[in-house]
Amino acid sequence: MKTFKKATDVARFLNHPHHATIESLFLSIIADCPDYRPENDGWLVLIELADVDRVLDDLVVPYRLSEVPFEGVTVVDGCLYAVYLANNQFALGFLIPDEGWLPGEVRRVLVDYLDPRSFAPDVPNRMHTRFRHPPAHQQELGRGLLQR
Repeated sequence: MKTFKKATDVARFLNHPHHATIESLFLSIIADCPDYRPENDGWLVLIELADVDRVLDDLVVPYRLSEVPFEGVTVVDGCLYAVYLANNQFALGFLIPDEGWLPGEVRRVLVDYLDPRSFAPDVPNRMHTRFRHPPAHQQELGRGLLQR
């Protein structure tokens, strides 16, 4: 697991295959918070193989990745980007590479939270809402990710 709390954290990963995505997501986090303080506002987390089947208590998240009550998930540059809100201010953004090492159970949970705009740009406007517990039609849209 890698955490990104400040710009220098991002700069250390210039050669990482997901650097551009990490940088873009991190910059959008701090742009939304003019007085950004990671201890108050949260940060970005890159999930790695060792993180998929353990309690994420080092992040003060008392869940395994498959149990986190995400607010929503979207697909960004071949990764799943999931947001966990601990309260009205503090959020963790999880960047989860959609690779072969991601267990099917974790992928299924993330697909259940998927925002339909992330993989179907022509979705009608009435569906442009993130669902905490998505309806059947949204789950059907995400089935393609499960067929890997």
